[in-house]
Order: sequence, then structure tokens, then C-alpha cells
Amino acid sequence: AVVTSFIISTITSLQPNYTQITAVLMVEQINLLRAAGNLTAINAIPNSNVNLEMTTPGIKDLWINGLFLASLSLSLATALLSVLVKQWLQAYAAISSGNAREQAMLHQFKYSGLIQWKVPEIIGTLPLILHTSLGLFFIGLSLYIHELHTGISWIVIVVTIIAGILYVG
Repeated sequence: AVVTSFIISTITSLQPNYTQITAVLMVEQINLLRAAGNLTAINAIPNSNVNLEMTTPGIKDLWINGLFLASLSLSLATALLSVLVKQWLQAYAAISSGNAREQAMLHQFKYSGLIQWKVPEIIGTLPLILHTSLGLFFIGLSLYIHELHTGISWIVIVVTIIAGILYVG
């Protein structure tokens, strides 16, 4: 939810700024109307330099949104894998019917399946994926705040660096 709220506020930077484009075109239109009223040649009015096909976002905007979207994707992948693992473990722990020998064979079959599908390794990687997601979010947040206000951004950058050092340590 936190990452999504940041994505909502930053994703607009990847789209053309239609407000600015409209303002530039309105100025050109006003200049053309004034020229028509003053009997000035229309060719004397400079054309606006708006090119809708060439509106590309800045490199910082691409990095910030890329980091936020990667963080969101990893968080959702972790949630999906966690639900799958929970379902697998519930199926493994389910009590089966039959005599003791059949129950033991079914239990061994389920255990072999968990090992074959590397469920313990998947469980072990879930925190790592979530930690990576959080790290990407912190880096994106640092860049985002730095773009808004350099002084305040150092608080987030220092907290991010300290958290990273503690995590690696």
C-alpha cells in the first residue's frame, strides 16, 4: 500500500505535461489573435516548440518510477509465493484417511514432493525477496525526496544507508 501510494504520485512524471503543453499552445494562439487584430503578418509570430512525440521523462523520473515499480512487483511476487507455500504446507499437514501404512506412505509422498519442488528453499528466499523490495523502495524514496528538497533528503539517505549497513552486518 505504501509503495502504491508513491507510485500514484510519481507515475504522472512519466507522461507528457499536458498542462504545460496547453499553456504554450494558448500563448501561441493569443499571439496569433493579437497579430490578426494588429494586421501583423501571421508568419511573423514564432511557432511554439511543442512536439508531442518527443516528450520524454527525465532520467531521474525513470529511475524513481522504475525502483518503485520493481519494489511493488517484488512485494506482490512475495505475497503470491507466500500464499502458495501456505497452501502447500496445509496440504502437507492435512490428516489423511486410511490405515497407518497408507498414511505413512502418503506422508512420505507429500514430503518427497515438497523436497522435489524445493519448498524449503522457496520459503528461505521469501524474506530475501521482501528485503530486496524494501531496499529498492528506500533507494527510490531517497531519489524522490532528493528531487523535492535536497536538505530533507539527506535524512532519508542516511537512514537508508544505516539500515543497509545494519542489514549487511
